[in-house]
Amino acid sequence: MGSRLDRLVTLLETGSTQLIRNTAAQQLADVQKQHPDELFNLLGRILPYLRSKSWDTRTASAKAIGLIVANADPYDPNEDDGLHIKSAADEDDVEIKSEIKSEESFSIDEFLKLDTLDLASILRFGKRLLGSAGKEYEYSLASMEPTARLQHQKKTLTSRLGLKGEYLEEDLIEDVEKAPKVVTPAPKDEPKIAPISRQNSLIEAPSHRPSSPNESAIKEDGGLSKRQLNQLKRKNKQHAKMGANKVRVVDLSARRQSEAVTTPTPTTPHPVKAENGDDHNGETKTDYFSFERNEEDDDSKVVSEFKGVVAPERPHLQPEISEQGGGWPLEHMCEFLTIDIFDSNWEVRHGAAMALREVIRVQGVAAGRQDGKTRTENDALNRKWLDDLACRLLSVLMLDRFGDYISDNVVAPIRETVGQTLGALLSHLHPKSVRSVYRCLYRIIMQTDLGLERPVWEVCHGGMIGLRYLVAVRKDLLIKDSNMMDGVLEAVMKGLADFDDDVRAVSAATLVPIAEEFVTSRTGTLGPLMNIVWDCLSNLQDDLSASTGSVMDLLAKLCTYSQVLDAMKANAADDAEASFGKLVPRLYPFLRHTITSVRSAVLRALTTFLKLEGEGSTDWVDGKALRLIFQNLLVERNEGVLKLSSQVWSELLKVAELRGSFKSAEELSESVSPLVTLTLGAFGVPRYPIPMNASLFIKPSGLPFSIAAPAPTPSKASPPAPGGAETKPGRRRKSEKKEKEPQAPSAHNVDGHMLSGDIDLVGADTMLRSKIFASKALGELLSFWDKNELPSFWPSILGGLNVSASTTQLASSMVIEEYARRYGPDSKYNSDLCDNLRNVLENERPPWYSDIACYLHVARAQCHSLLNTFRDHAHVAPSRLPTLAVVVQGDSEAGPNAFSLADAEKIVGPDFDRLKKNLTPAQRITATQVLTDTRATTLSAVDEARLMREQRDMRVLAATAGALVALRDIPKKPGHIIKGMMDSIKKEENFELQQRSATAVAGLIEHYTAATKRGPVDKIIGNLVKYCCVDTSETPEFPHNAQLEKSILSLRKEEDRRDHPDAAKFEREAKEARIMRRGAKDALEQLTVKFGAELLEKVPNLAKLVERPLRDALVNDELPEDITNPENELGQEIVDGLSTLRALLPKFDPGLYPWVLDLMPIIAKGLQCRLSVIRYAAAKCFATICSVITVKGMTMLVEKVLPIISNGLDVHHRQGAIECIYHLIHVMEDGILPYVIFLVVPVLGRMSDSDNDVRLLATTSFATLVKLVPLEAGIPDPPGFSEELLKGRDRERKFMSQMLDPKKVEEFSIPVAIKAELRPYQQDGVNWLAFLNRYNLHGILCDDMGLGKTLQTICIVASDHHMRAEEFAKSQSTDSRKLPSLIVCPPSLSGHWQQEVKQYAPFLSCIAYM
Repeated sequence: MGSRLDRLVTLLETGSTQLIRNTAAQQLADVQKQHPDELFNLLGRILPYLRSKSWDTRTASAKAIGLIVANADPYDPNEDDGLHIKSAADEDDVEIKSEIKSEESFSIDEFLKLDTLDLASILRFGKRLLGSAGKEYEYSLASMEPTARLQHQKKTLTSRLGLKGEYLEEDLIEDVEKAPKVVTPAPKDEPKIAPISRQNSLIEAPSHRPSSPNESAIKEDGGLSKRQLNQLKRKNKQHAKMGANKVRVVDLSARRQSEAVTTPTPTTPHPVKAENGDDHNGETKTDYFSFERNEEDDDSKVVSEFKGVVAPERPHLQPEISEQGGGWPLEHMCEFLTIDIFDSNWEVRHGAAMALREVIRVQGVAAGRQDGKTRTENDALNRKWLDDLACRLLSVLMLDRFGDYISDNVVAPIRETVGQTLGALLSHLHPKSVRSVYRCLYRIIMQTDLGLERPVWEVCHGGMIGLRYLVAVRKDLLIKDSNMMDGVLEAVMKGLADFDDDVRAVSAATLVPIAEEFVTSRTGTLGPLMNIVWDCLSNLQDDLSASTGSVMDLLAKLCTYSQVLDAMKANAADDAEASFGKLVPRLYPFLRHTITSVRSAVLRALTTFLKLEGEGSTDWVDGKALRLIFQNLLVERNEGVLKLSSQVWSELLKVAELRGSFKSAEELSESVSPLVTLTLGAFGVPRYPIPMNASLFIKPSGLPFSIAAPAPTPSKASPPAPGGAETKPGRRRKSEKKEKEPQAPSAHNVDGHMLSGDIDLVGADTMLRSKIFASKALGELLSFWDKNELPSFWPSILGGLNVSASTTQLASSMVIEEYARRYGPDSKYNSDLCDNLRNVLENERPPWYSDIACYLHVARAQCHSLLNTFRDHAHVAPSRLPTLAVVVQGDSEAGPNAFSLADAEKIVGPDFDRLKKNLTPAQRITATQVLTDTRATTLSAVDEARLMREQRDMRVLAATAGALVALRDIPKKPGHIIKGMMDSIKKEENFELQQRSATAVAGLIEHYTAATKRGPVDKIIGNLVKYCCVDTSETPEFPHNAQLEKSILSLRKEEDRRDHPDAAKFEREAKEARIMRRGAKDALEQLTVKFGAELLEKVPNLAKLVERPLRDALVNDELPEDITNPENELGQEIVDGLSTLRALLPKFDPGLYPWVLDLMPIIAKGLQCRLSVIRYAAAKCFATICSVITVKGMTMLVEKVLPIISNGLDVHHRQGAIECIYHLIHVMEDGILPYVIFLVVPVLGRMSDSDNDVRLLATTSFATLVKLVPLEAGIPDPPGFSEELLKGRDRERKFMSQMLDPKKVEEFSIPVAIKAELRPYQQDGVNWLAFLNRYNLHGILCDDMGLGKTLQTICIVASDHHMRAEEFAKSQSTDSRKLPSLIVCPPSLSGHWQQEVKQYAPFLSCIAYM
């Protein structure tokens, strides 16, 4: 197994979660901190992962590089002068004159300069950076030797940037093909080099490498024709493709310029392909920063040890510049990264940009510095280096064209990451350089002097991203420099007016970081700015305008400043259209925007406006605003936006109350009445929709939709959604098309399906959710309404309880319940409300509901079909057939004799039997089969109608019961109320309705616990616990599993889940059980939260149901004898109690933890129980306790549970312990990390257990735990662990280090007199065998014949007998009693073994059995 370092690096790619990857990155940095000399070794291992195809891998690798370089001290060659290294950003804003002498061996003119960067040429001639280059180009590049490839990329960079005129792709490919291939340099003496400097990336460096045969052939092709040259090119390309299975190595070390380096081919996350047959001969020098490796990592290196001391020898990857003098150690790595940001593959660019960002963030102040220079000269070099990097980043922002879409928004990962890198760089730049960067960004955004035929939105987008990070990072310069501030404002204004949506989004985000500074320093321009922002919103006509959200966020941010409000008031004084009362309504059309993020943004903006204080800031709050937000609740399908709408609604009501809008009914009554009608409106079922009344909706302008409008449909002719297009409803003719299209800011009706009640498309749960939110909103509104004693709306709402539609009755009950929760029991309408609700609950339900009449129509049609089958196939006379009513119950014209469900049941029951009985034998022969089939179809339709009717009855009764509980109108005999709520908890498929019933049950129990008499509380709690344990996937059945003793139930349950004999029936019953458990668990959880630490006092029955069975059965060592008796319920009560505790524990108040900890020893005993089902329940419960009460739970696990895992005499103990660990891993997930080392060794020991179930579960658990071992060493000590446990943890760490690295196994001193002197390698073998023996592990000792394997084995056998005898003499423990050793060998070797034992260990007696 590889070293810990190898595993940490691998986790950057294979970590199952981001937490694990980040932890690995952190611990890699810790390794560097402990061993600073290994900086290059670490970076060299991580760099290949920057090219990974996985986003998470690249991110984790960049994070690791950033943390590693952060632990390295900034390079300061002038530290002896007593001054601290200082960033150029901290210098005074004056020009620095270079003092570098011209006769030096390098020139600062090699760098790109911000002042002379030719933006126009880059944009005009530069190579566009797309997602990837063509395969021919990539294959050609991959065929090159790494050093040559780097030099080629450096050479061609000026061409790719467009600084040498027009860029020609074909020339580049041809140049690549002519580039030298892999060669092997001959060994030669290496001259010493001058101090290293940054090589000009735009000029080809000299190469002293011999030419390859390919290169020679190309040089001699002067006499070839064009055709022959093309054939040669194609041949070279084919060779490159064929060699795609090899990997190239890139050397990032600061090597001598005169040497040509080749390295072995390694494995990388995503290797670069090379040519077949490229062998490496002769001597090579190892690269530090190679993107690929094929050799095993050097285990002798310090950083590859699991735990160890620094190796005395110097690592062979140590940079030579540290001995001979040079410059910034990270120079060469950054050179590669600055080349990679122009790579043709976007993943490579992305990884390089992230790595540069992390390096520059912490080491930018040291970049470019060199030994032998004065501090002033090094400061100048640092500035030049940083300026050069800024030029490169600006070039990427201009040339990158890669983008993708996630949901509604475009994602440009390269431009965004390069912008972040530029932000990190700007924090180190000299103020003059920052201004130069600003000027470049300004020109890129404005695009007025770059010679472009037309604006390029990607270029503007990149420039705006760069400007955004400049504004965020160098806010200090913006405050000082008014010209820069004005330029930023101008660029933002231009961006807000840009035709491209993504540019607008970034422009809006740019101004947010400096909003406060801008507001305080530019008060004179606030008025025009706000006008522009508001106008920007008015001009957004595109359905896909994702920037609307960003613009609204900017608007909301600006409006939090009093200066902005003052400016808006000043605007309003000059122009009435600029007041809040006129401006905020401009946001209304976006309430129903196509894009979800825009709808969320406008709601957030409205929330901000509602919280503003000042005269006129809430003038827009009126009936129209209330109505539009309420319409949002009715038609919104996204749950997050729905919740935001509900929050805005609550704030609106509060502000309306403060404004006095509820003082008189005249202002709001016209707006409230349609809301009541819409809330109580019925909705249909799949295939039979009931549309909303569109005429009750208003447009953003406040005008209502036409009454004559047909029901909205998803077609183009449908009326627009509220807040959408204001086109005329009705059928559209072709001649009207041109007139109507420009009128709508939104051409797509996002709410068409909701308005048309199309359950098939929006889903019944979505429709119910909107009805629930609307009921909450209306109940809240009525509480404000009645507090101000305005004319009552209750007659309309109470009338809904008597409407024939079930959904209307449901909505009415929910409105009353929400009203009661907010107003309390003191409303003057409570008496009327309770009377009407009791009538619903106590009287019989209507014969049928109008909104599900379609089901009865289907049942009638099937019954009619069944009767026709008797007539047509059995030839029964029509006069003998029953007559069916044409109208069904639920229809508006239905009378007492309408077709009912009872009629349908009579047809398929008694009538069918009677008619079939009267058939003649001949009629039966011809008609029996078709009659049976038709009856089965009819029965299915009748059953479906019955189930729908029962569901609607249940929902109405549950909502009514919940309303009565909220009104605190609990009768002396609350049977009807309890039944209504408990039926919903048991059967309701919709989670939100079931949750409301659970809340009502919790409220009922709270009512009784506060009363003098407890009433039915104990019975309700008992039923809830029973329902909570009905799901056998969570709570197994005791009688069914009582006979299992030597099985691990966790394994059997997985098999049962996969291989059930009747899958359909099993799934149906499982679904019903899950629904019942979900409702009961929710009710118990709400009680747990409601009562907090007083839960056991308020509901003592709950504690009794959990605790009593455990104490009755598990306190003693043996279970009651009759526990498996089917008539004894104690076994099931134990399982139910453990399951209930496990379900509720995450919601427990910390005040209840002592009670749980008191039960833990009993639960730990359950892990040792002989019955599998009790061990299973105890294991899951114990694991949950450890995940919630982690410190004390894990302490008890280590002290009480882990020791029994090694009990060789009782398999039940081992099974219980390993099952507990198995569930603990799944419950705690990443939280188990600090405790991994305690678990991995005991689990490892069980992987060779004699019991198959234990072995299987141990192997599964170990596979998960061992991946986390490398991360454990860097985790702080768990809090609360005793000193003894921490020492035990150290012993386990020691074991793991020895197991993972045999070189660390301790020397074993043989305690007996062996008549032989062991050689060193034999002693190593004995040490390893002793290690295996100490931890009860198995192993295989391998070596050549005649090297002493028998002697080594005899040594460890003799030592084991001696140590067991000594231990037994001390403790008399059965675990150390005298036992024989068994040696199994071929008969031909038995004599040899006897001879060896007599020769080396004569004190042992051996017997041969053949």
